[in-house]
This record gives sequence, structure tokens and C-alpha cells, in this order.
Amino acid sequence: VLLRIDETEGGLALEGELDMATADELRDRLKERAGGEGPFVLDFSAVSFMDSSGLRVLLEVAQGRDANGPLVILHPSKQVQRVLDISIPGGTPGMEVRA
Repeated sequence: VLLRIDETEGGLALEGELDMATADELRDRLKERAGGEGPFVLDFSAVSFMDSSGLRVLLEVAQGRDANGPLVILHPSKQVQRVLDISIPGGTPGMEVRA
């Protein structure tokens, strides 16, 4: 399993690699779960790698969440934080990164 996705009380916990091979699976799970009110938390503490495919999924979901509360990226690894810093240095509406 390249990416493990577990449900948590306020969102999802991810473990593994978020890339072209796993991004669609995450997109599907987020469509099922991320439609409610309030922040939706993705625990990224066990995500070892993320590429542009994973980033695109996060941005798509964040775009639709702005009025409902942010998509929260919790405890991103150094590698994931680097991708976020390079790609969206000032952040983006609907997404919040919490170290």
C-alpha cells in the first residue's frame, strides 16, 4: 500500500506517499468526507512524499472549502512542507497548514 488513509474524528490520517499513483484515491475519499461545516483535518505526520498530483488534489478540495472552514494540513513532513512552500508560498484560500 503506497498510501494508507484512515478516518479520524475531524478528517483523515494519511501514511505513505501522495503521488500520481495515489492522488485519485485521496480525491475520492475527500469527496465522500470533506463536504461538511468546520475545518477538515488531514494529518500528514506520516506522509513521506508528495508530488504535484497530491498538491493538485489538496488545492481542488481547498478551493471548495473556503466558506465551510479550511482544509487543514496537520504536521506536514519537511518534504511536504517544502512542496507547499515552493508551490504556494503565501498559502491559498481554504487551506491552512499547521506544524
